[in-house]
Amino acid sequence: MRRLAYSCALMLMLATLARAQEQPVELNVTCVYPGAELGAALTDFAGQLGYQVDLGELEDSDELEEPIWVLARNVKPDVALKLISESGRVALQLDAEARMLRCRLDGSAVGKPEVRGFDVKALTTAFRDYRKRFDKPLPAEAGQAPSEILLEVVQRVLEGDASTDTGSPVGTRLVFTRTADELRNIEELLSLLAADKGGDSVALSQDRANRLALEKSAPRGLPAASSFGAALWRLFEKSPAPVYVHGSLLETVFLDDDAEVADMEAGPNEVLALLATEHGFYVDARHGAMRLHQLHYAGTPSYRVFALDALLADLEKQYKEMAEGADNPDELSLKARGGVAVIVDALEAQLESAGHLPQVLAYGARIVVMGGSDIVDAAAKILRELGWKDPAKDTGKEERSGK
Repeated sequence: MRRLAYSCALMLMLATLARAQEQPVELNVTCVYPGAELGAALTDFAGQLGYQVDLGELEDSDELEEPIWVLARNVKPDVALKLISESGRVALQLDAEARMLRCRLDGSAVGKPEVRGFDVKALTTAFRDYRKRFDKPLPAEAGQAPSEILLEVVQRVLEGDASTDTGSPVGTRLVFTRTADELRNIEELLSLLAADKGGDSVALSQDRANRLALEKSAPRGLPAASSFGAALWRLFEKSPAPVYVHGSLLETVFLDDDAEVADMEAGPNEVLALLATEHGFYVDARHGAMRLHQLHYAGTPSYRVFALDALLADLEKQYKEMAEGADNPDELSLKARGGVAVIVDALEAQLESAGHLPQVLAYGARIVVMGGSDIVDAAAKILRELGWKDPAKDTGKEERSGK
C-alpha cells in the first residue's frame, strides 16, 4: 500500500512538472528606441521574444527607415507592441503559434474588433433638457439628433480629427465595432458624461502618477540640449514609467530640430511643459505610458468631465439680473449668448493666456477638458474662479466640518 501511494504521488508530481513546462513563460521586454529606425526596433523587439519578423507590405518600404521614439523597460510584450505600433504608425500583431511578429502598413488598431451597443437615453434626455433651458442649436447642429451630436463628441475626444467613423447612432443607442480597449474607453467616457459630478478618466490618474515618477527620477541641473531628441533623452533617460512619442508628433516635429529650452535646470515637469509649448505637443497617458503627441490627430483617453449644471443655473440668474430694465432683455440672456459656450469660450481664452493648448468639448451641461493633468488642473482652477464648485473639494470641506 505504501509503495502504491508513493508511486501515485511521484506520478502526480511528474505530471505537474510536465504541465508547468508546457505553459509559456511570460517574458518582459526592454525597448530603448529613442530615435531608432522602425525596422531595427522591430527586429530587436521580436528577437527578445525569440520571434521572426513578417514585414508583409512593409518589405522594402521606406517606412522601415523612419524614426520611432520608445523608452520602455521591463514591460509586458503586449504593452511594448502598442507603443511601437503607435510611434511607428503601423499595425503589429504577435502570432504566438507561428512565433512571428506580423506587420501591416495601414496603422489600424491592434486587436480583434468587437461590436457593442450603448444605451445613451439618459444622456440624450439631459441634453434635450439643457437645450430647452440654456441654449439653442448651433447652425452646424441643425437637424442633428442628440445621439448624433454625442457620437461626434465621443469620436473627437478618443480619436481626434482622424476618426474612423465606425460608430452608428440609432435612436437612443450608439453602436461601435472596435477593439476591446477602445470599447472600454468609450464606456468610460459615456459613464463620466452621465455621472452627476463628472470625474477623471483612468488615463488622467495614470498621467498624474507618471509625472510624479518623472519628478522623482529625473535629475535637476541637466545640461542644455542641442536638439529636441537630445532634450527628450536627458529628460526621460531614468524615467521608471514607459515613455513614447506618437507618430502624429514625429510627422510634424523632427528629433534633430533645435531645442530652444536651453535652461534645463528647472524641475523635469517644468522642462517638459516648456518643450511642449515650444514644439506644440500634448502630454498624457496611454497604455500606462507617458505619451507625447498631437492631440488633434490622435485623440486621448486622458481627460476630465466637468458637470456645470449649478454654474449654468447661477449664470442664468446673473444674466437675467443684468438684463432688467433693458429694451431687449431676451437678447442679453444666457440662452441667447450660447449657454455653456459662454463658459467654454472664457475657459479656452484663459488657458491660452497661461500658455496651454486647450481642447475643450461640450455636450449639454458637461464639458470635457482633454489632455494631461497640467492642463486639466489649470482648467479646474479657472472654472473655480468662474464660480464652479469642485465636488471633490467641497465634499472634503463638509467632512472636515462634520456636516
